[in-house]
Amino acid sequence: MGRNSKHKKKSTVVPVFVDVEADGPSPVTHSLLQIGAVDIFGNTFKADFRPRDGLRYETSALTAIGMTREQTLGFPDAGIGVEDFHAWLDAEYVSRGQRPVFWSDNPAFDWQFVNGYFSLYGFDNPFGYSARRIGDFFAGLNDDLAMTVQWKRWRETAHTHDALDDATGNMEAFKRILSEFELRW
Repeated sequence: MGRNSKHKKKSTVVPVFVDVEADGPSPVTHSLLQIGAVDIFGNTFKADFRPRDGLRYETSALTAIGMTREQTLGFPDAGIGVEDFHAWLDAEYVSRGQRPVFWSDNPAFDWQFVNGYFSLYGFDNPFGYSARRIGDFFAGLNDDLAMTVQWKRWRETAHTHDALDDATGNMEAFKRILSEFELRW
């Protein structure tokens, strides 16, 4: 877990960019392996998760993210990572009266794992029951519903399938979108 608290101004809503890596498509049948999160200020969190016992895994998913099953079995217990993530969100935002808003390249995938694991380990979800998709935001700004991937060109950090790298690249692109369209969050 990493921390870098550089809050520059107070806001009641804080965009938090989240990426997850998993060994399959669903938190019901597969395991979350890694969460990376970074807020608009650059504060970061990262945790690895050991697969839950008795669940399936897809070798192709592990290959895509550059991990082996043996490597993931050496990760810390998932409950520890979930508790740490919840504590980070609480310390950085909730306890300060701020609301973290979940932003992702693919929240249909990322949010379901985060929400599922919070629920599984007995925590409320500080993000609530919604998430924002960067591609849809960008398409709307361009008044073109087909323009959902062009924003990715503004990532500075390479897309590596390391959850923190990918979340950081998404945050960088989002900040560029705000700048290009002269928007403030």
